[in-house]
Amino acid sequence: MPRSFVLSPNHEGVQTVSSIRAGIFRGWVAVAVLLLHACGGSDSGTTPTPTPTIAASVSPTSASVQQGQTTSFQVTAVRTDYTGAINVTVSGLPTGVTVAPVSLPAGQTTTTVTVSASLSAAVGTHSLTVTASGTGVASVTGTFELTVTAAPRVTLSLETANGEIEQGEQRSLGVTIGREGGFDGAVTIALEGLPSGVTASSPTIAAGATSAQVLLTAASDAPLGTSTVTVRASGSGVADATASLSLQVLQGDAITLAATPAALSVEQGQSGTTTVAITRLGGFGGAVDFAATGAPDGVTVGFDPASATGESTTATIGVAASVAPGTYTITLTGSNSTIASASTTVELTVTQAATPTIAVSMSPSSLTVQGGQNGESTATITRAGGFAGNVALAVTGAPTGVTAAFAVTPVSGETSTLAIAVAPTTAPGTYTLTVTATGDGVADATATVTLTVTAPPSIGITLASGALSVEQAQSGTVGVTIDRAGGFTGDVDVAVTGAPAGVTATVTEGAPSGGAGGPLAVPITGTAATITVAATNSAAAGSYTLLVTATASGVTTVTASLTVTVTQAPVTGDSFTWSFCPTAPSWFAVKNEGRDWEQVTSGTGDFTFTVSGTTVGLAFVIVSDGKPTTYLRFAHKDELNDLGSAFCNGPKSLTGNAVGITGTSTGYISVGGSTAVVTAAANGNFSVSNVRSGPIDIFASRTAITLNGTTVTLAPDRLFMQRGIEPANGSSVSVDFTGANSFAPQAQDLGASNLGEPALLTMVYRTTGTTGVLFTETGYTSGPFWTYYGVPSAQQADGDFHLATLTTQPSNGVTGSYRSASVYFRTIQDQNVTFGPALGTTNFTTSTTSPYLRPRVQYTRQSQYNRYWYISYQQGDRTVQTYITDGYQGSSDIDFTVPDFSGVAGWMNTWGLQTSGEITFGFVTSGWDQEGALGPQQLAEGLGIMTATRTGTINP
Repeated sequence: MPRSFVLSPNHEGVQTVSSIRAGIFRGWVAVAVLLLHACGGSDSGTTPTPTPTIAASVSPTSASVQQGQTTSFQVTAVRTDYTGAINVTVSGLPTGVTVAPVSLPAGQTTTTVTVSASLSAAVGTHSLTVTASGTGVASVTGTFELTVTAAPRVTLSLETANGEIEQGEQRSLGVTIGREGGFDGAVTIALEGLPSGVTASSPTIAAGATSAQVLLTAASDAPLGTSTVTVRASGSGVADATASLSLQVLQGDAITLAATPAALSVEQGQSGTTTVAITRLGGFGGAVDFAATGAPDGVTVGFDPASATGESTTATIGVAASVAPGTYTITLTGSNSTIASASTTVELTVTQAATPTIAVSMSPSSLTVQGGQNGESTATITRAGGFAGNVALAVTGAPTGVTAAFAVTPVSGETSTLAIAVAPTTAPGTYTLTVTATGDGVADATATVTLTVTAPPSIGITLASGALSVEQAQSGTVGVTIDRAGGFTGDVDVAVTGAPAGVTATVTEGAPSGGAGGPLAVPITGTAATITVAATNSAAAGSYTLLVTATASGVTTVTASLTVTVTQAPVTGDSFTWSFCPTAPSWFAVKNEGRDWEQVTSGTGDFTFTVSGTTVGLAFVIVSDGKPTTYLRFAHKDELNDLGSAFCNGPKSLTGNAVGITGTSTGYISVGGSTAVVTAAANGNFSVSNVRSGPIDIFASRTAITLNGTTVTLAPDRLFMQRGIEPANGSSVSVDFTGANSFAPQAQDLGASNLGEPALLTMVYRTTGTTGVLFTETGYTSGPFWTYYGVPSAQQADGDFHLATLTTQPSNGVTGSYRSASVYFRTIQDQNVTFGPALGTTNFTTSTTSPYLRPRVQYTRQSQYNRYWYISYQQGDRTVQTYITDGYQGSSDIDFTVPDFSGVAGWMNTWGLQTSGEITFGFVTSGWDQEGALGPQQLAEGLGIMTATRTGTINP
């Protein structure tokens, strides 16, 4: 059964559930007491009169009603000692919802309450209060939940509330509908109240759709003005929706004509003119073409211009001498394909000719001729007043490139043809040719021919861009627009020439993204083509100019230039970093196998570059005190780390003092590979830089000068060794030739093989922590033995080696060829060095002088000198040093020219050698029986090195 709710007494508001339950309990107690009294439990007192009450319930307690509909609920009343009528009212009704009051008469327990929702009722859920009341009893209330839902309806909105339409025009009006209350049916759109001359379509918006276009059509004579139009949307089962449209009919494109004067009097054989004013309506601005009708035979009408774009034209009415006098009505009509024609009339009165005359007219009086073509116009001669003689014709006003001549002149008849030839070079434009007719005894007559010269057939090409950048192994495209003019419609052959080796240029029909084409001329039928430029891996980087040519039958060939820049592909391979200190290069470049030189940049003094192959060339410039030195290194990639380490031993700078340097003695101090020379004049003070980080060694030697009569002897008399120290940057170190770390050197003999000439001895001592000068002779002496000085075994450590070197004197004293021989050893004992052969054929020349001097050296390699080749050039403040390793050169002879860096970013030609100024060159080659780029990688007892050198000068 339906759920119902008990309505409680309305006493100071609605009671709580607990109070309701308490009231019920008290009622049952009262009943029990009455029963007890009735059974004789007591006969004292008088039974009180019961209080009448009412209770009521609502069923159902909630309902839903659609706008425009009704719903109902029942109220059931319970009377306790009450027999009167019970009135039922409902409060809290939302806008648009009404309820008629009802009453339960005595004896009736149930009544129906009807709830009515208008179409405008507020949608939503509302809580209504139902009150039951009666005379002498307390009212009771309850709640009824009413949900108002939207009725099916349609809403309407317009694209605009203010529309305009011109006479003779069609326009569309966008209409949008909304659907509510579940309505999804078809909706018909209709317009009501349209002004006269305007019609509208009545589209139907299908189920589920929400918009349509209404097509409005205005007749060319629709009255001007503004009307209010009702747009109605109708659907089955829903009320119509309307919207108001203010529709203004505007003046349409049209013209009106008026001739001034409207009446002409023209004598036989003469002509007259009238101006036809053009009134343009509705914004019409097109050309108006004129024609005349109604003219009798012998009367001609010409218009200037015949196609008027301005506000008027001049009508010239020519009357032949044969035209009978009288009045004639001539209609002048102006037309354009987009508007209705308009007319005006001229009353022509022809009068009798008084004197002999001639008149001339041209037909056509205006013509258009394309450059390179011909045209013609016929001259008609009218004689009047009895004149019958010959008439001579002449033409003037022809522009450059136009020739005009009559086929017959003088003319005995009535016509002669004017032939007009237009050269291809004649400038397009409009020209007026004046035709003059002359005859004996009559006044001259003139007429004009308006000649419009148009451009001859031609083609043109336009590139979307005049420049294209293509990376090696990649391709790029450029769009080509083909223009045709002067009536030319044929195919255009497009070809591209001038591509360098490794670069191909193909042409395809259509815009970029088309298919593959060929390198030959490709016929293009449309207006677009695509040039695809592809570069192979071997294409040389640089800029090239390609010529794009367009040719076609009967037209002049046209060209356009396309600049193609081929760029090198990104380098992939092994990465290396070279560090420099204290001075970083001003410029650094790398040349990988098969690639051009490329700049490497750095902001920190560290230069990181990628090597793609097994060998590589490096170039950099270090500028010190304004003096540039260009370094060139060509090596195997496995040699790069050793080569790079030579440019930055370390970041530290140290100061120091050498104790024990007195008189003429000299100290050679080596601190972690950085060397200083100390004399007594400097009080033993020295400084070193580029000292590497980490543990280092200090090695020093002191050379004493002994004078015995006229003989001067130089020999080391004291050595110093301190190992494994790690001084802080900027700190000071001490060398004490008198202290505990000093010791006397040990002397032994050094012999030489394959020598035969004086030589100079140099001794170097190498530890794991430094390399220092031990002793250097100052003059060349003859053997067979030289006394060398070394470190006694007791002072040596693992990894220590002596390096003894004998060097011969240059063949010219200062310059020329000379040799060196070296040997590594540890133990102080008799040693021997072996010399290699004299340097073989070596040619020094200059290759080119622009943009800077680039010397060339050629050398046939010798097997004894198999490790590196060093080439140096010195010119004033400029120096160029080149180092080529065997790992780079392989087995081929040396033929090396200083590269041209002028095309590499960042390079300055002023760093290179100049075209004036003597250049001192040096060429050194060396060999040994070990791997190594700068020297043997693994030192061993008795390991020998052979070196050959040539120095000299050249003048550019």
